[in-house]
Amino acid sequence: MDIEKERLQTSAEFIKTRLQNLKAERPHFSIRNECLKLRKVSPTLVSLMLQGKRKVSLDRVDELSQLLKLSPSEKQAFKNLVESESPQSKNLQKKISGEKTLLKEIKKRNEVSDSILTNFLNIYVKDAFQIKELQEHPELIYKKLAFLADEKSIRKSIHFLLREGYLRKTLDNKIVLDQPLSVKEPKEAHLLVRRFHKKALKLAAVGLDLVPTDKRIANTFIVPLDQATYFELQDMIRNFADQLKTFCETRALDGENLYQLTVNLTPTGDLK
Repeated sequence: MDIEKERLQTSAEFIKTRLQNLKAERPHFSIRNECLKLRKVSPTLVSLMLQGKRKVSLDRVDELSQLLKLSPSEKQAFKNLVESESPQSKNLQKKISGEKTLLKEIKKRNEVSDSILTNFLNIYVKDAFQIKELQEHPELIYKKLAFLADEKSIRKSIHFLLREGYLRKTLDNKIVLDQPLSVKEPKEAHLLVRRFHKKALKLAAVGLDLVPTDKRIANTFIVPLDQATYFELQDMIRNFADQLKTFCETRALDGENLYQLTVNLTPTGDLK
């Protein structure tokens, strides 16, 4: 079923479609592995839900949303859909509204393909064209990305992004972003993703030397963790990342400069 074309009838049907899309987009996605971090959702329970033998309950919405990689807005729409299916709910219109909202929110975010990651610069160039001033005066991008690359490299990246459809030219010759917020989940990281993160950390180091303190923020926490607090901190970071994605989708639309925000949690040694 095409999630963008079909009206979802049940929350179980949505879960099934979402899982199919995740498996198609992420070859290493595993329901079993994802459920290891969850308390109320297991592979067996998911299977029973998909077969219609168990109801999707409100107390499992949080963990199901984590399994399905839902943004906060998607999660709320999913919760509304589950609520509408409860015996107490008689408001059919609320269910339909929840379904439509869910479909709309899902289309707002796009997971990038590996091709865009072959050159780390592509990500920065693409997102720079969210700035309206750059859309009208593309030549300003060389100044906006001065810390990253020379003009030749930036021009090459622009040509790639136009060719691949991440950017497009309008009739009045502006260059605009053609896709919504693009993400690549860290836990699916491979060589290209790791390479991008390394470049991002290098840019952060450059910023410490070149950018005045009133125009940047740098915080480092050294924290002793056991397994329980490590997973708790991971959940905090994931929730923060979801908030950031929603912020990017709704608030960070007309900025004047491009900023990089990097969150990095790394052990200091003694890996076993």
